[in-house]
Amino acid sequence: MLRWSSASTSWEPPPAIHPYGFDPQLVQGALSDEIRVVSGRVPADVITRIQRIELTIRSEILPRLDCLPAGSLELYLIERTARDYLPTAIDSYLHLPSGYVSSGPASGGWTPLQVLLDELDLLDAQMRRVADIVHHADMDRMLAHRRFLHDRFSRADASR
Repeated sequence: MLRWSSASTSWEPPPAIHPYGFDPQLVQGALSDEIRVVSGRVPADVITRIQRIELTIRSEILPRLDCLPAGSLELYLIERTARDYLPTAIDSYLHLPSGYVSSGPASGGWTPLQVLLDELDLLDAQMRRVADIVHHADMDRMLAHRRFLHDRFSRADASR
């Protein structure tokens, strides 16, 4: 069904509805953009952690999104991590005055860098958990196929 777009004064198809609730390419793009935007503006430890999160999502989770049930918390967390939680953590750090960032421990004995690294470690652990769920789903599918084959060929042998 076409719809009228007053912005372009033409008929346009409705936006695509993604079965995951988000466009995986936008998630990948957000992660790549985040790395590009903050490179050279944050310490190497931060870039390493962001890259680890991006790699987990890009190589282990996004290609296997079909292993996660529609509407699942994990799907929500993937999208929110890439497009909200990760950028917000880094932006909060980057908005601090440089003198404050380079000074000693602040609130609660934590330096701003320690707080950021802790946040990134939490996001990384969460994405690793989601990747584990995806891997377990793949393994469950593999075991189900194995059971099917055993059942199929056990019956074939019995019918001889």
